[in-house]
Amino acid sequence: MCARPWTQLLHETTDKIWDETLDIFLTGTFRFTRAVIPQMLKQGGGSIINISTVAALKAMPFFPGHAYQAAKAGVVMFTKSVALHYAKDKIQCNCICPAAVKTPGTAEWIKDPKVRAMMDGIHPLGRMGQPDEIAPPAVYFASDESQWTTGAILAIDGGMMAQ
Repeated sequence: MCARPWTQLLHETTDKIWDETLDIFLTGTFRFTRAVIPQMLKQGGGSIINISTVAALKAMPFFPGHAYQAAKAGVVMFTKSVALHYAKDKIQCNCICPAAVKTPGTAEWIKDPKVRAMMDGIHPLGRMGQPDEIAPPAVYFASDESQWTTGAILAIDGGMMAQ
């Protein structure tokens, strides 16, 4: 389905691919968060919005992305941990978990009509998501309306978590 190195079968995943995948998707989130917290502490609060994936919340039989799923599941737990430990400082940390979304990153592999039909078909709503369907929850998490929301893990997934 996807020719990304972090979508290999587990027994074919090298240590290098595993380490790079965790570095990009989990350690990168940690480094960014660590960098912004001092400023948020100085200013009396802030909002951190992490992006994970619905594949962090459930195993996908068609997606052998073991390293990717492990890293993104780590982002989910990291979000909860940051939310809990910095709530007293008025720093909110929430996470959006989209399912498959049509983006430049997915464009190449959904050119294949069979792959596209499969991707549309795995979503109970019958199609992949659009970037503009992910933006409103991010705007909410960044807004004053979300002042009492922290540690939330929001699946924007065309119904995948309902299965």
